[in-house]
Amino acid sequence: MFIKECEMKVIEKKGVLNQSKRAYLKGDVILTFEHSGIYGDTQEFFDICLPINKNENGAYDFLNKTLFKRVVAACHKFNRPVRDLIKISMGSPDWPVFERHTGKKSILALGHNTKWYFGNGRCDLDSWEKDLIDLYGFGTDVDMSYIDKAWCELMKQKVIAHQLSQTVVI
Repeated sequence: MFIKECEMKVIEKKGVLNQSKRAYLKGDVILTFEHSGIYGDTQEFFDICLPINKNENGAYDFLNKTLFKRVVAACHKFNRPVRDLIKISMGSPDWPVFERHTGKKSILALGHNTKWYFGNGRCDLDSWEKDLIDLYGFGTDVDMSYIDKAWCELMKQKVIAHQLSQTVVI
């Protein structure tokens, strides 16, 4: 429903000296929680429509400014504590719109899979995920210590094997 509302917004705004177009990154977000909600599920879904400023500093900054505050608002809307959040997954076909509008690489072109993991005791968190935990409290009530170094190493090897399988040899 939110995307339809976003599409109905005026896409073009006339400036005093020139005409500029407003661009949006539309997509879906899946929030995964440690504990089940009132309906017995561990996931919540919502649509996003993020306004793209042509002067964005880059994809990471764009998502930091626009996405994660909406995640917190969605947690409140769904009556879910952010401290119970263990994963954010985002999908959007509109990253080329971001690239065209800003002249910057998309988050996908920068090598990020638009999935963020949280929880205490995880050995595989990157600095962005750790910063999000510190800033918003994502996953701070969740014990993820079962994800140990051996598991992390196995996952890294799977990623490397997948990347090698996608490599074209000429």
